[in-house]
Amino acid sequence: MEDNKKPTFNVLFARGVVEQDYLEFLKKIFPDYNVVGIIRELNKSLPHVINLILFTGGEDVTPSFYGEAKGKFTKNNKHRDDIEQDLFHRMYYQIPKLGVCRGAQFLTVMASGKLIQHVTGHNNTTDSIYYQGKVLNIPSDHHQMMYPFNLNKSKYSILGHSLHFKSDTYLNGENENIELPENFLEPEIVFYNDFNSLCIQSHPEWISDNTDPSFKSIMNLIRSKVLKEN
Repeated sequence: MEDNKKPTFNVLFARGVVEQDYLEFLKKIFPDYNVVGIIRELNKSLPHVINLILFTGGEDVTPSFYGEAKGKFTKNNKHRDDIEQDLFHRMYYQIPKLGVCRGAQFLTVMASGKLIQHVTGHNNTTDSIYYQGKVLNIPSDHHQMMYPFNLNKSKYSILGHSLHFKSDTYLNGENENIELPENFLEPEIVFYNDFNSLCIQSHPEWISDNTDPSFKSIMNLIRSKVLKEN
């Protein structure tokens, strides 16, 4: 089907820049749509329908957003955080949101979760993620970690977690190891129910082969959350 015959799928890039690798990633996930990347501009109205808000990778989230001091390993961009927080609060109702890597951490904070400011073992590697009874192998590169465990269990679902604990360090803003809760798993895929936010800590957009079983699993997961497919 030609692109002009396909229904349009508008993706709002929260960062304010259409990032081509993420756009190509979404085109693979939604091949039956004409996927269009858009940005929010002060002097330009947005399309009537936004199908997805995408929060992409990058700098660490500003620790004051989740009530912590800045640890020695944290490097944030508050200007970006302010822009994305404003967009989130203005447009979060009902619109599906996808966060990848830093974007997953940002959406965790917007859902009132916290972050572990420094972990080891997840830099420039492949994370083995336990998901629906199988193991996904997805490229990953992060030194912070989602921490939804301060929330009521009804507010989030850990859909995927590290097959094994890869880090031996879990530092807070005081550069001290936190006390891990009894139910702790290293979260890799989290869904925040109240905010329709799917958070993927790794980088599935770095998988070049869309026939890869891990990519196909992530593709089906994203489609199920965004399009409400079974």
